[in-house]
Amino acid sequence: AAVLRRFEAGDKRVLLLSTDHSASGSDLRSATHIVFVDVPMGAAAAARAQQHQATGRALRLQIHDSVVHVQHFVVQGTVEAEQHERINLL
Repeated sequence: AAVLRRFEAGDKRVLLLSTDHSASGSDLRSATHIVFVDVPMGAAAAARAQQHQATGRALRLQIHDSVVHVQHFVVQGTVEAEQHERINLL
């Protein structure tokens, strides 16, 4: 909680969170970029919901003219790439 407060206060510029452990319960109002480096595994619908929830932590309380950039890093030819495709085809 203290780390999130420091991030929101502007004391920290980068905050690394796992989508598996931090997708819920934290609002990141000052985030301007979200970079996913892992793909949620499991059923495609549940994995997609987990990604949307993680993204929503930054989007839900943003001022309407704020922009939040969302990027996904996925290595081609991997299980994660196949899962990423399943998630985004729903």
